[in-house]
Amino acid sequence: MMSHPGDSLFFVKVFGMSSQDVWVPREMRHSETGNQYLNCMTREYFTTGIPCLDGLSQRNCGVATGTIVELFGGPRVGKTKMAIDVTCTFVLPRPLGGHKRHVIYLDMDGKFDANRLRDNLLQRVVEKRGNDTHSKRIQNSNLVDACLGRVLVIRCEDARQVNGALQHTRTLLSTTNVGLVVLSNLAGCFFDNRSRNAQNTFGTMVAKHIASLRSEHRVVVLVTTATIFEKAGSGANRHLLGRNWEKLSKYHFTLPLSTHPRTTSSNG
Repeated sequence: MMSHPGDSLFFVKVFGMSSQDVWVPREMRHSETGNQYLNCMTREYFTTGIPCLDGLSQRNCGVATGTIVELFGGPRVGKTKMAIDVTCTFVLPRPLGGHKRHVIYLDMDGKFDANRLRDNLLQRVVEKRGNDTHSKRIQNSNLVDACLGRVLVIRCEDARQVNGALQHTRTLLSTTNVGLVVLSNLAGCFFDNRSRNAQNTFGTMVAKHIASLRSEHRVVVLVTTATIFEKAGSGANRHLLGRNWEKLSKYHFTLPLSTHPRTTSSNG
């Protein structure tokens, strides 16, 4: 399991990057590759503009790479809006409050709206730069186009396509400056009275990809999920994607937002 900020002993700066921290020390595990060890020991922090996410680190400096955030909620509670807001922050240039990083957005219910993303970006650009002259309006439009060019949307209509998209994502992360991976409405393309075994298989497949993705690459993962729980024998809520997904170490927020996230951690 990857360490959380409280597990670090002290911080040192490397590579001349003010946002990058090395967490020292822990020994390399036998099961780790050198790349996995480096990614665990070094993290970047990305502010999102959303207080509950930026407060996940002890220093309130943003979301650390390697973090998985899962947003739960029914329809029209703001899951997609939050995903779009965070996406905008990652792709906007630094002078406009962003990080100028690429985003891979897996659209699992076919509801991704490029116009909505563009409008959100334009609003934030205008807030920073104004829109009072013709030349500035042209510049703002060009800035938004550049931001949109940093977003790769992959539409997934079934579990096979989700598997392929996640494999492709891991390949892209090796060659592209990606800071954020969004899984929008996880399993939205999947649930239509499928069997319990099929649900567990799907959840296991996604959990395996995400666990590898965050250990091999410095990236933030944001997942939105409908409220898909059922009562277990003990009376507790059990995630319909099964144990392997549920035990993956991540932060949970139920929308509308509560004060504190619920955190689950794997035992690995």
